[in-house]
Amino acid sequence: MELTNSNIVEDLKRWEKAFFTEFSQKNRLENTIAQYHRVIERFIEYSRSVQDEVTLKTINSLVIVNFLLF
Repeated sequence: MELTNSNIVEDLKRWEKAFFTEFSQKNRLENTIAQYHRVIERFIEYSRSVQDEVTLKTINSLVIVNFLLF
């Protein structure tokens, strides 16, 4: 799978789907899966506000810190 295809939101949604397909096959607890899902959905929502400035390739610690403050 290519790292990027379009904007960061679409790329994150694509990677989220692949991640949860793999993750759910590893017999994780439902609460763990739900928590990961919530955090990833919040990051995707945050990414909507920076999608003109950030790509998957340019995510760095400043982007993560700003997400945590979001």
